[in-house]
Amino acid sequence: MTQLTLDQQRRFQKAHRRFVIGVLIALMYCGGVGLAAQFVSLEPVGLLVTLGIFVVTGIVLWCMFGYRCPACGTTPRARVWSVGGGEVTYSSMVALFPRECSGCGIQLDARPRD
Repeated sequence: MTQLTLDQQRRFQKAHRRFVIGVLIALMYCGGVGLAAQFVSLEPVGLLVTLGIFVVTGIVLWCMFGYRCPACGTTPRARVWSVGGGEVTYSSMVALFPRECSGCGIQLDARPRD
């Protein structure tokens, strides 16, 4: 399996850190709004809450667009198979902590492989 160069590894780590921070910001904002809604009425500040959601969505999208494999340019994806209710389903989503690129197979984490 091929490895990333040191420069590619640094660029990916920076993009990965930015993506994780963006997701955490979104979770904290939504969790904070949800928690506040349990105790006070957010109707008077509904427009601000809505604008905040748009801003947080923009932050996550901006972070996600930079989160690419430095070797092939695809977004690292996690693949999940599930069986239940008489059907088999397959889904693919953005991987938060990928070990390797789903597009080219290059190792993305700096940890040594088994």
